[in-house]
Amino acid sequence: MADSSSGFGSFLSELKRRHVVRAIIGYAAVVFVLLQTGEIIFPAFDFPDWGLRILVLLSLLGFPVVVVLAWVFELTPEGLKRTEDLGHRAGGGGHLGARVAALVVTLLAVGGAAWWTVQWALEGTEAAEATGAEPSTIPTTAVASYDPTSPIGSIAVLPLTNFSETGEQDYFSAGMHEALISGLTQIDGLRVVSRTSVTRYASTQKSMPEIAWELGVEALVEGSVLRAEDQVRITVQLVHGPSDTHIWSRSYERDFSDIIALQREVAGEIAGAIRAELAPADPGRLATAPSPANPGAQEAYMKARYEQSKGTAEGFRRAISYYQEAVERDSGFAKAYAGLASAQLLQGLQDSKPPDEILPEVTASAERAIRLDVSLPETKEVVGVLRSTMGDELGRTPGGRRLILAFDSLDVDVLAAPDNPWTNAVSEIGRQVRGMMAFVESDQEKIPFQMVMAARQRQLEGEHQEAVQLLKQAVEMAPEFPVAWEALEHAYVLSGDMDGLVQVLRDRSRVMGREGGLDEQSLSALQDAIQEDPERGYWEWQREHLLERQERGDEVSLVDLAAAECSLGSTDEAMEYLEGAAAQRDRKLALLRSDPTWDPLRGDPRFRELMRKIRPAPPAVPGEPHSR
Repeated sequence: MADSSSGFGSFLSELKRRHVVRAIIGYAAVVFVLLQTGEIIFPAFDFPDWGLRILVLLSLLGFPVVVVLAWVFELTPEGLKRTEDLGHRAGGGGHLGARVAALVVTLLAVGGAAWWTVQWALEGTEAAEATGAEPSTIPTTAVASYDPTSPIGSIAVLPLTNFSETGEQDYFSAGMHEALISGLTQIDGLRVVSRTSVTRYASTQKSMPEIAWELGVEALVEGSVLRAEDQVRITVQLVHGPSDTHIWSRSYERDFSDIIALQREVAGEIAGAIRAELAPADPGRLATAPSPANPGAQEAYMKARYEQSKGTAEGFRRAISYYQEAVERDSGFAKAYAGLASAQLLQGLQDSKPPDEILPEVTASAERAIRLDVSLPETKEVVGVLRSTMGDELGRTPGGRRLILAFDSLDVDVLAAPDNPWTNAVSEIGRQVRGMMAFVESDQEKIPFQMVMAARQRQLEGEHQEAVQLLKQAVEMAPEFPVAWEALEHAYVLSGDMDGLVQVLRDRSRVMGREGGLDEQSLSALQDAIQEDPERGYWEWQREHLLERQERGDEVSLVDLAAAECSLGSTDEAMEYLEGAAAQRDRKLALLRSDPTWDPLRGDPRFRELMRKIRPAPPAVPGEPHSR
C-alpha cells in the first residue's frame, strides 16, 4: 500500500516537474476564450450551428495532444527541449514505467470521451432526421445548383433594408416592398409569397438557402433603399435561393419629389426584368396602378399602409388619420378610400363593436371607392368579405344596399367570388381583413366558413399550426361541413403529416358516415400505401380513390385528380385534367395561384396559358368613373 502511495506521489511530482498541470490550465484558458469568441462570431457571420460543435470537438481532441507535448518537451530559454535530456529528474527512473502507464490510461480515457461525444452528436442528428424533427439548418439535399434553363415558378420578396440616416423613411421602403410584390403577382404561373409571410426576415441572419427552404420558393428578391436629401437610391437583386446564385441586379436613382411615380416606375421595371428572367417567351405586359394627382396624397397613403400593417389599435387609428389626409388632398384617390374602409372595419372588429356601429362609416368609404374604380382589388376584397359574412347587416345599413347592388353588378368570376373558400386575397389589405373576419360572431352559421378562409391565409403566411387549429375548430363547430374537412386534410398534406391526415380521415368517417367519409378498407389501403413512401404513397392512393369514386358516379373535382397527377410527376395528365376543370369553372382552380402543390407545373407554358385564361378580367361598368 505504501509502495502504491509512493508511486502515485512520485507520478504527481513528475507531472509538476514536467509542468503538465500548468500546460493543462493554460490550454483550458485558451479554449474558454475561443469558445466564447465563437459564440459571438459564428452567428454574426451566419456560420452554421455545427461549426461551433466542431470547435468544441477539436478542443477536446486537442487536450491529449497538449498533455503529451507537455510531458515529453519543456520550453527553456534555449528553446523547446526533451524533458529527459535536461537530466534533473525527480523520483528516479524506477517508476517511469508506471508513470507512463498512468499517462497512457489518462490519454485513452480522454480520447474515449471525445469519441463518445462525436458519436453522440452524430446519433442525435440521425435521430432528429428519423423522427422528422426540424433541423437547425437546411438539409444538404436542399442546396442545389442553379440551372438557367429551368424556369422559376415561385418567388419571395424580402423586406427592403432602409439605409437612410433615420427611420423616418421606413414607410417608403415598406410601400416599395408591397408594390414589388403586387407587380410580381401579375406574372402568370408565378407563385409569390405574401408580404406577411416574409416580414419575419426583416433583420434575419439566415442564409439565402435557409430562407428559400423555409418559404418553399426557388427565387428571392432582396434590396435596399437609401434616401439622401431629395435623392433616392434603390438597389435590388434576384437570387436563386437553394444555391445562393446571383441571377440579376439593378440600381435606380430618382428624385424624391414624386414618390408615386418613382414607386410605379421601379416596381414595373423590376417586375418586367424578373419576368424576362423567369419567362422570356411570355409577351404579357404588366399593368401599373394609376397614380393620384397629388404626391402628398400618395405619401399619406403609404404612411397609412405602414401603420395599418402593424395590426394594433394605435396603428389602425393612425392609419385612418393618414387615409383621411390622403382623400382630403385628392378626392379621387380610390385606393385611399378602400384602405380607409378596411382600417375602419379592422378597428371596429378589434374594439368588438357591433356591426350596426361599424358598418355605416365602412359602407360610406367602400361605396366611394367602388364608384371611383370598380376594378380595384382592395375594394372588391373588402366589400366581398362584408357581402359574404355580414350581408344581412350590410343590407340594413344606410347605403349598404347600394353597395351590395354595385358589387353584385361586377359579375365577379366564380374563381374570385367571396363565397369561394379556396380563393385567396390578392392584396395585403384583403389578407388582413380576411385574417380578422374569422372571429366575427355576427352569424354563427358563417363562422366555420370564415375560419376556413382565415386558415387559408394562415397557410400562405407559413403559420401551418395556426391554420390546423382554426380548421379543427371549424369541423368541431360544423361537423357536417365538407369544405372544412377538405381544408383540414389538405393542411396535413401540405405539412407532410400523413399520420395526422389518416386520423382526420378516420374522424371524418366516424362523424359523417359512409356518405362523407371512408370505409375501413380504404383507410387500411391508405395506411399501407404510406408505409414505405408517405408522400408518393398518399398521392397514388388518392388517385386510385378518386378514380373509383368517379366510376361510381360520385362528383369528383378534376382539380383534385390533377393535383395527384402533378405530385406523381405526370405532367401531361395533370394538364389534361386542369383543362377540363377550366371548362367546368371548377372553384378549386382558385388554388392554382398560391398552392405549392402546383409548383412543378409553373414553368410549363401550358400552365401559364391556363392561368391567363382563368384570371378574371377587370370588369367595366358603363358610366362609372375610374381613377385618373
